Amino acid sequence: MERAIRVIVAGKGGSGKSTVVVLLAKLAVKHGRHVVVVDADESNPGIRRMLGVNGSGPSLIDMIGGRTHAFGTLKDAPSEELQAAVKSVMEKAGSKDLSIVEIGKIREAGSGCACPHGAISREILSFPFKSGTLVILDTEAGIEHFGRGIDALAEMILFVVDPSYEGLELCQEAKRLADPMGLEFRAVLNKIEDERTMAFMKGQLARRGIRVEASIPYDADLFQSALLGKALEVRTAADSIEKLLDEVLATNRHWHK
Repeated sequence: MERAIRVIVAGKGGSGKSTVVVLLAKLAVKHGRHVVVVDADESNPGIRRMLGVNGSGPSLIDMIGGRTHAFGTLKDAPSEELQAAVKSVMEKAGSKDLSIVEIGKIREAGSGCACPHGAISREILSFPFKSGTLVILDTEAGIEHFGRGIDALAEMILFVVDPSYEGLELCQEAKRLADPMGLEFRAVLNKIEDERTMAFMKGQLARRGIRVEASIPYDADLFQSALLGKALEVRTAADSIEKLLDEVLATNRHWHK
């Protein structure tokens, strides 16, 4: 029986991880997949707009009393109120082809750290999604999610790398953290403007023992849509995203948990 697939998309700030999440989700829906996008980034406010999903309900943190309450009582451990909130939201998400679940954003200074986000992310990824569901979790920038134990609940990590030395170094560190968990780890090159840069980036990642699953070229249409605050569409990057989706779905053929 086909299982739900849980994919974590990570990367340094500005690498375009949310763009990859949106394009992957939209293409998967076109292929008839049920997709749940989990917005676990407490800073970036734009993924709902990028997906073209209208309206917004309360975030999961709002449902359990807000960041101040969660920071004071929940912190980094599950609770009955959290489990009930996740169950309620996930059951509603199961009725749509494409759903977005927002964990919560920073709305006020001094409202607490991100510890509750880890507990909520783990609870979501532990939810018994229906067969064939693709769950894509958009993390905050960096590698803090590894410290919270979130990644161990996924089948694959897609690490988005822009053309920068910092991106290469962070991807290498993420791979080091992922290896002991036995996760499928793939790099996704993004914003690549020419063949020379692509060859350099692929060579650098290969020397670090990192497999590049897709290379997304710089796309003026995507850039313009993002600049104007419009929904993103799969156009010139379609071939790269199609290849990436094929590899993600292939995890069902060698599911190891």
